[in-house]
Amino acid sequence: MAAGVQAAIEGQLEQMGFAGERVRTALERLGSKASVEEVLETLLSSNPGGAQAAVPQQPLAPGAVSAPEVIVVKEPSTSSDPSAAKKPSALMRGLSKNSQQVFDFVTSRHAGVSHAAVARLLLRAAAALRQGLLSEEQRGLLLNNLERGQVDLVHEIIAGVGVRSEPAMPLDVGEARWECSVCFAEQDEQGWRCPGSHRYCSGCMRRHAESTAFPRCPTVGCGYELAEADFRLLNVPRERLEAFRRAKLEGAVEALASSGSGAASSSGAAVAGGGRGRESGERQEVVIRCPNPSCKNAVLVAKGDRRSYSCACGASPFCTHCRQSPYHYHAECSDVQALRRRWLDWVSGGRDAHRGEAEKSEAFEGQARALREGLERHTELEADEDWKAKHCRCCPSCSRTVQKLSGCDAMVCGADAHGGNDQPGCGQSFSWSSAPRYKAKLESRKLPKITAEEARCRGRDALHAFVDCSLCGSGGKGIRGPRFRCIHCRSFDACSECETKLAELHSPDHVFEVMFESDFEWGSLRLPRGTRVRVVRRGQDLPAHLGGGPLPESAAKRGLEGLCGAIAKKPRKREREEPPAQFQWQSDRGRWHNYGKAANAEIVAAARDGHSRVRVLISGTRYEVDLDRMRQRNVATRGFRPVRPAPEALAVAAAASRRAAEVEASSCRVLLDAGGEVLLAAKHLEPILASRAEAEKLMEVAMAAGENGEVDEDSEPRARMEDAEGEEEEDCEAEEDDDE
Repeated sequence: MAAGVQAAIEGQLEQMGFAGERVRTALERLGSKASVEEVLETLLSSNPGGAQAAVPQQPLAPGAVSAPEVIVVKEPSTSSDPSAAKKPSALMRGLSKNSQQVFDFVTSRHAGVSHAAVARLLLRAAAALRQGLLSEEQRGLLLNNLERGQVDLVHEIIAGVGVRSEPAMPLDVGEARWECSVCFAEQDEQGWRCPGSHRYCSGCMRRHAESTAFPRCPTVGCGYELAEADFRLLNVPRERLEAFRRAKLEGAVEALASSGSGAASSSGAAVAGGGRGRESGERQEVVIRCPNPSCKNAVLVAKGDRRSYSCACGASPFCTHCRQSPYHYHAECSDVQALRRRWLDWVSGGRDAHRGEAEKSEAFEGQARALREGLERHTELEADEDWKAKHCRCCPSCSRTVQKLSGCDAMVCGADAHGGNDQPGCGQSFSWSSAPRYKAKLESRKLPKITAEEARCRGRDALHAFVDCSLCGSGGKGIRGPRFRCIHCRSFDACSECETKLAELHSPDHVFEVMFESDFEWGSLRLPRGTRVRVVRRGQDLPAHLGGGPLPESAAKRGLEGLCGAIAKKPRKREREEPPAQFQWQSDRGRWHNYGKAANAEIVAAARDGHSRVRVLISGTRYEVDLDRMRQRNVATRGFRPVRPAPEALAVAAAASRRAAEVEASSCRVLLDAGGEVLLAAKHLEPILASRAEAEKLMEVAMAAGENGEVDEDSEPRARMEDAEGEEEEDCEAEEDDDE
C-alpha cells in the first residue's frame, strides 16, 4: 500500500476514533486494496477484550422503540496512542439504546455488512423520524429490512425521503473537521447550515434560537430567518417551540391586518386575500382581533358583517364590525357613541330635569283643564245673555226679567195679565212696549296663556304596548311613559319607576336608550311582513286607529282595547267609521226618546257626511242638533236637550266597523287583555305570548268559532236595532223649561 493512501485512511479512521497499532495491523492484514469501510469493519468485528461496549443479551423485536438513551461506545486503544482511548466513536455515540441493539444484531448476524454503513443508516432513520418524514411504523419496517441484511434497500428508501442532516450528526466519512465562527471550537458534527451554506455548531445556534424571538442566521447580510423545522433540528425545548409558534401566528395576523392590499381600518380589521379578492369579485374577509388587551385571539369574518362574537378568553361578546364591547343588539355601530353620551347626560342630570318637567306639566294640565271648563261655562252664559237681550225686558218696579209669550202689551210682573201662571214677582202692572230692555251682564277677564310646549312633557303619555318592564313586570299592561331599552341585551326594558335601580341591578357598562315616543312594537309579534292585524276590543267604545299619529285620549285611558293597525311598509288608510243608525234625545225627567224616522235620517246623514250640525223639524218645531257637543237646541225658545246615539245602535255600528276592518283569510286577529298583553292570534297562527290562564280559555273560544277566527265577546252584544217606525212621536215642547 502506498504511503500516501495509508496516511489518508489512518486520518479518516482517527476522526472516527480509531488510531494506534490496531489500525496499522488491520491495514497490513487487508493489503494495499483495502478501503476505509473494510478497515473499519475489521476493527469493529475484532472487538478485543479491552473494548467497552453495551451489547444486549438478545435483540429486540423488529420495530421496537426504547427510550432515547444515548450509549457511548469507547473503542480500544493501544499504549502507543493514549489519546485514542479517550475519544468515543463518532458514529456510535449518537445511537439510542434501541438503535444500538439493532446495530449489534445486524452486525452479528451478517458478517459481510459494513458496520459503518449500518450505523449511518440507523442515525439517518432516527433523524427522519424526528423530522416527521417517517412514522414509527415505517421506521420499524425499515429496521426489519435492515435486520435481514437488506442494507442497499434501506439506504435507497432513506435517501428517497430527503432526510436533512441534523447538526448533532457526525461528519461524513472523509469530511474534515471545521471551526465554528462563534465559539471558535473545532467541530466533529455536521452543525447547522442555512440555505446560504453558512455553518455554525448546534450549541451556538440552539442558544441563539432560545434567546431571540425570531432568530436569523448570524452571518452579516444573510437575513435567513429560522423556521420551525430549524427549531426541531436544533432540538430546542418544547416551551420555546410553542412560544415561537404563537409569535409566528401573531406576526402573521399583524401582517395581514397591516398589509397594504387590505383595508386596514380603525377597528383593527383588514381584508384577507389582498387585492385579488376585490378584482375577481370573490367574497372578502377581514381579521378581527379580540378587544381584550391580554388576549391575542382573532376571528376571520366577512367584510361588513355585523354579528356578536364571544372570544374563548371569556371577555364580553363584541361586535365584529366596530369591535365595541359589549355587543349592541338594538343600535347601529355609528349610533352607539351618541347613545352612550345621551345616557350619561340622562344619568348626570337629565333624570332630575325630566322629573321637574313632568311635575310642571301636570300642574299646567290641571290649570288648562280648569280654564277649558270655565271657558265652556262662559260661552254658554254668553249665549243665554244674548238671547235674553233680544227676547226679554225688565219690570219697571223690581227689574225682574220677563218674557212675553203671546198676546197684547199689558203685563203683570209674576203672573199672566188675565190671571193664572203665578210666579215670583212684585205684581206691578206695566206695558211691554214701555218696559226697559234687558241688558246682557257679562264679565270679561284676561285668561293666562298656556302654550302646548309648556303643558307637554316628553314621553309622559307615551305607551309601549307590547313591552313590559323586566324588573317589575309593569302589571302586564305595557310600559307607560319613557321606556329604557338596553342596547346590549337581547331583551331588557325598564320603566321610569325602576330606572333608578338599574345601577344596582344591571351591568354598569351597559347603555340604555331612552324612548319617549309611543312604540307598539308590532314586530315583536313575529308576523310576516304585509300581514294586516286588527286588535279585538272588548268595550263599547268605537275602536281607535293605530296610524302612527298621537294616541287618542280615549284610547290612552283604556290601554290597548280597541286599537287597530297593520304590519306593512306603509299603514293603510281606513275608511270612515259607520255612524249609529239611531239617535235619541233626553227629556226633563231623564227619559230617552228616539227621534222620528225623518229627523233621525237627517241626523244620520249629517254624521255620515261629517257635518257637526243639522236642523230637523219635529211636530212643527225647528231644532238644531250639535253632533260635536251631542245636544239639541230649540230654535224658538233656545232651550237645550242632551242627545246620544242609541245604545243598541252603537253596538251595531261598532260591529259594522269591525267587519269593515276585517281582512281576508290571509290576515289574523290579535286579542289583547286590558293591559295590552297579547293573548292569542287567530287565523291559522299559534298563540303568541299566552302567559295568563285566561289565554287558554280565549283560545278555546277562538277555536270553537271555526275557520273564520271570530271571537265571541260577551261584553259586546250585537243586538239588532229595533225598527223606529210606528213609535209615537212625543211633543218636544211639552217638557221644555219655561225660560223667562
